[in-house]
Amino acid sequence: SITLMNLQTRKYKSQDQHVYNLSDGAYFDNTTPLRLETVEFTNKDDQEYGVVESEYGITFIGYYKKSDSNDVYDIDVYIDGSRIETLKADKKLKKVKDTFDVDGNGFEFILEDKYLQESHLLEFKESKSNKLLMDGSVKTISMQDKKFSELRFMDSLGHVDAEKIKDMYYPNAIGFLATEENLEDVEFMGYIKGLMVRFPEVEFKGFCFDENVKREFLGLDNIKFITIRNVKDIFQKVEIFISNHMLTGKYLEVFLKLVYTSEAIYTTAFDIKRKFVNIDTYDNTNHVIIENYKLFGYSKEEVEIMNFNIVKVSIYSIFKELGQEQFIDFSTLNLFDFFHFQVIDFILKNKSLKKIFYEKHKLVKKLS
Repeated sequence: SITLMNLQTRKYKSQDQHVYNLSDGAYFDNTTPLRLETVEFTNKDDQEYGVVESEYGITFIGYYKKSDSNDVYDIDVYIDGSRIETLKADKKLKKVKDTFDVDGNGFEFILEDKYLQESHLLEFKESKSNKLLMDGSVKTISMQDKKFSELRFMDSLGHVDAEKIKDMYYPNAIGFLATEENLEDVEFMGYIKGLMVRFPEVEFKGFCFDENVKREFLGLDNIKFITIRNVKDIFQKVEIFISNHMLTGKYLEVFLKLVYTSEAIYTTAFDIKRKFVNIDTYDNTNHVIIENYKLFGYSKEEVEIMNFNIVKVSIYSIFKELGQEQFIDFSTLNLFDFFHFQVIDFILKNKSLKKIFYEKHKLVKKLS
């Protein structure tokens, strides 16, 4: 172990670094012996802290602050060793609070397109001390990277102007993410084909990140493939967006952004498990609607008639909006067909339903 330690210090230790050995035993090369009782510790309350984070390598958020102080610090941004900008760590940003639990002293930096042509060394340093922030040295992504288009699209989710896009939509158009995961999911693509048969007059669009995606994949000749670079590209081109229930993580972000931002687009998730359940017994653990039935426009009697079954209440609410609640026959209603085909038929024929679904989704989110 002594030999290995000496190899490490000889290989990695730079001239301006100091390694102290607090042990009174073995001797290590390039270290300075030091007795623990002689070490002076800096008061933690006087220390400064700074961190940078970027999920997709294009937008960077961070903070820099002193313990128990809201003093404002300047952060210098360097590209390949040259300072290009100075940021003030003086903002209250929700993204910073959610990521670091710091209320204030935040900053945000977005790489301009001119710095995305090739990869660079990006650094964030406190201006006066020239101290590098934690995780503040990053090799940036370039447009030549095969994942660049997807990463830029995902980064755009954090820069949505809700007011500008809330009314955007393209009538009689259904879209989905034409990712490798979705295209190779036989059940999901089978559902898309089923929709195409059911609604031959509707335009179908597959949103992809790669311009070379195979148009003939699984015989999808009638789907218009669209390369997307910004989430706004989806808002402008569909009326209904189909997500895959099996997907999580980053693609789930796309689904949720559409659900809670646009009242002009109906968003639904394909769930193959619904094929194998009965409406009378199928329920879920989210009882927000039942517990707040008055806020959703239901009477106590209506909720009791549905036997407090959330799925039944949801179906009842749709028919009620259409003025057809008296025609519901749960004994003949197939859960999968209703949510995956019938509701889409309702939406295409009754555009006002989109806003009703949107408002209920927002209310559920608020109450959850």
